[in-house]
Amino acid sequence: EKEDRVVDILYENQRGWFLFGFPRYSSASLLPCDPAQWQHGDFCPSPVDIRNAQVPDPSWEWEWSSWYVDMGRDVDEEGWEYCTAFRQGFKWHGNHPWMSSFVRRRRWLRARVRRRAGESSTSLEALNDSGYSSIQPSSGGGKSRAWEPIEEEIANMPSLILALRNARVDREKLVAVRQFVEHGEDELYYLAECMNDIMSLFIFQNSRRQLLTELMEAHYDPSQAENMKRAIDAAAAQVENLEYWSDVKSV
Repeated sequence: EKEDRVVDILYENQRGWFLFGFPRYSSASLLPCDPAQWQHGDFCPSPVDIRNAQVPDPSWEWEWSSWYVDMGRDVDEEGWEYCTAFRQGFKWHGNHPWMSSFVRRRRWLRARVRRRAGESSTSLEALNDSGYSSIQPSSGGGKSRAWEPIEEEIANMPSLILALRNARVDREKLVAVRQFVEHGEDELYYLAECMNDIMSLFIFQNSRRQLLTELMEAHYDPSQAENMKRAIDAAAAQVENLEYWSDVKSV
C-alpha cells in the first residue's frame, strides 16, 4: 500500500568550534573525510537543500509550507546537536563542551502528501505565477549566496518572502516585515493571504508572537486599516497553531 503522507528529512552539517563563547561553525570548514553539507535522512549525500528541494513528482505536494527544524531532540536553541566527530557510535548532545563539539548537525523536516485531483495551489505559488520573480540564482563561484534580494526596499510580497528566506535569524525577518508594512501600500492586501507562509519562515514561536505584537502596534496609512486588520487576525490565528515538529508529532 502506497503511503499518502511522508515526512522528508535533511541533515545540515557543519564543522568548527566555540571561540570566547561564540559559535564559529561553517560548512566550508568540513574536512574531506566529513559528510557532505546536506544529507538525506539515511545519511546519504543530498544534491539539494532546504532552499531548492522539490517533491519527487507531480503526484505529490508539500503539506507544510516550509522546512522546520526538529526541536524535539537534545538540541540547542537553534536546533543544533554537537559531537566530537561525524562517526557512528559517538553521542550527540545539545550542549557544547569545547572538547566534544568540533562538529554539529541540524535536522530539518517537511511533510508532503499525495495530491488530490483539482486541488488548488498555495497563495505563494499563485503570486509567483502572476509574473513576479521571487528568486534569482546567484552567479559566480566561491561562497555565493543562493538567495539574492531583488530590491533594497521591500514593497511587494514576493520581495518580502525572498527577504525572509534570505535572513539568517528571526531578528532580520522582523525587520523585513516592518519594512514591508512601511512601504507595501496596496500590497498590504496580500499580507493576510500569505501569513501562513510568512509565519512558517520564522524559527522560534516567540518571534511569531513578537511579529503579531508589532503588527498590532504598527503605524500605517489609514486607507490600509482593513488590510492590516485582516493581517492581524491571520497572524493571531497562526500564533495559536503548533509550529514545531516536537509539538505536532504526537497529534
